[in-house]
This record gives sequence, structure tokens and C-alpha cells, in this order.
Amino acid sequence: MLDLYADDAEVEDPAGTEPKRADQILEFYTNAFAGGAKVELTGEICLSTATAAFPFKAEIKSVEGPVTRLHVIDIFEFDQAGKVRKMTAHFGPANMTVTDS
Repeated sequence: MLDLYADDAEVEDPAGTEPKRADQILEFYTNAFAGGAKVELTGEICLSTATAAFPFKAEIKSVEGPVTRLHVIDIFEFDQAGKVRKMTAHFGPANMTVTDS
């Protein structure tokens, strides 16, 4: 996973939070998918010179039982080597629901 990211990469999930760097990025993805998170692309991937953006939905079940469903737009910025320089996940309370199952 870290091979996709530049050495100085940052991940903000959600956007505006303290950026995760280096080993924190691997830990973030490991934790996100350890509980069986499910993600599904919900629209087209939009590309520009060094940026990609796409909408998706995620379903995350916590150990305690509640399920969080999110609608997210991720934006990836790439360096000249094609590695991810920055990833920001855009969502807020209006894009989240929490249910018992």
C-alpha cells in the first residue's frame, strides 16, 4: 500500500483533520479495513493533469455493532513520479448515517 504513496505523502480523512504521514498512512488503511469495511465506487473517476477525484460509499461495522454508512468524495493529488502526494476524503455529518445493522 505504501508503495503507492510518495515519501512525503499526506492523508486527510476527513479533509481538514491533522494529516497522517508515513507509517500513520499504513496504520490508517489497516484499521479502516480490519473490521471488514466495504467500499463501492458510485460515480465516474474524474481526472486532470495530476489529480483524480471520485465518489464512493463506505459501510463500516464497529466492534460494538453499529454500522456507519458514508458517502465520500476522495481527491488524490499525484507527484511527477505518479505517486500519491496527498489524499483528502470529503464528507460531513450530512453524508453519514449510523444504524444498529
